[in-house]
Amino acid sequence: MPPAIFLEQIRFSYRSQLVLQDVSLEIPRQSFLALIGPNGGGKTTLLRLMSKVLRPLQGSILLEGQPIEGFTARELALKLAVISSEQHFEFPFSVADVVAMGRFPHLNRLERMSARDWQSVDDAMERTSVSHFRDRPISQLSSGEKQRVLIARAIAQEPSILMLDEPNAHLDINHQITIFNLLRALNRQHQMTVVVVLHDLSAAAAFCETVALLHQGRIVRMGKPEEVVTAELIQQTYGAEVAVFPSPRGGCPLVAFGPAREVGP
Repeated sequence: MPPAIFLEQIRFSYRSQLVLQDVSLEIPRQSFLALIGPNGGGKTTLLRLMSKVLRPLQGSILLEGQPIEGFTARELALKLAVISSEQHFEFPFSVADVVAMGRFPHLNRLERMSARDWQSVDDAMERTSVSHFRDRPISQLSSGEKQRVLIARAIAQEPSILMLDEPNAHLDINHQITIFNLLRALNRQHQMTVVVVLHDLSAAAAFCETVALLHQGRIVRMGKPEEVVTAELIQQTYGAEVAVFPSPRGGCPLVAFGPAREVGP
């Protein structure tokens, strides 16, 4: 069975600025991958290439064994759901209406939602614990609640692959844990391939089974969290002095940093 996504020798630039160069990456089905790296390293660009928002200058991208350029927008939406770091709603849609948008790829033009479609919406809201405010406008929700609604919409879409850009941005620690546990459950219990772009290195190491480190448009290292989230690699790529030690909760790499040491008189 081919991998969920396979990239070979990808190059991409914004005008004259080369952003990705010779990137090859294989993402197995039902894996949980974090893309980490300094700002400007190409993480979000790579996510947009894998979701066909952008097209590479060179190289090929296969989605479940098929060239991604051969998929129509509807066909792609049946395979892949994407949650960007910033999503705004111009109209006060209810939570149920937003989640129901995930069913659009399954409907023909002018076809109305069936009982089965609404059941999928109800199930998605139940799994993300947003059923109790199904009739509230999404504009009235907190950042953490909105993130759960967007994940519910993705679940209702019934894709095999879920991609998220900074899903924990602007969330307090409790909401971050809730979101990551939800993504972990989707991956482990529902066999969904999950790809996340993260700046939080400790969160990437704690929740993701595989980590890929991007720097200056290349994948520097890919492997288990303890193989990638190391003090040496962080120093080399981020230029930051940190300490990395096993977390008391599970032993995953935990990144620690603090103020620069003061130089005496």
